Parts: sequence; structure tokens; C-alpha cells
Amino acid sequence: KSGIIFTIVWLIVGIDIYYFSNVNLFIGGFFLIGSFFLFNLTIYYFANSVHTDLKIFALIKNSFLLSLNSVSTVLDSSRR
Repeated sequence: KSGIIFTIVWLIVGIDIYYFSNVNLFIGGFFLIGSFFLFNLTIYYFANSVHTDLKIFALIKNSFLLSLNSVSTVLDSSRR
């Protein structure tokens, strides 16, 4: 179930990056940066799904929070 969801989301993001990089470079860059966050979310999701026994919504929520923490850690370390 979850693999189909992530496949559809990645397909939409990939099409958006391809389309908007030709139309508007700023929006294409925005989608490219968003895809790094989505990649992080996907990695955390599958790691959590292997090691925990939670429902799909709880896995996505936990993965989202871990991804936000990861992004904030990277941004905080770049300020030093």
C-alpha cells in the first residue's frame, strides 16, 4: 500500500520538476529542494516500517517529524 503512495508522489514530483525547470527556474528549484525533503521522508518511512509495527498514518507522521528534525539539524549546523 505505502509503496504505491510513495511511487505516485515521486512520479508527480518528478513530472513537476521536469515541467517547471523548463518554464520557471525558481519554481523548478523549489520542487528540487522539496524532493530532497521527500527523499529524506521516504528513507525514514521505510526504515521505520521495517523496525516498528505501526499503521501507515503513524509511520508517515513519525517519518515527517524525523525529517523535519533532520532538516533543522542541517540548517542549524550551517549557521556555525
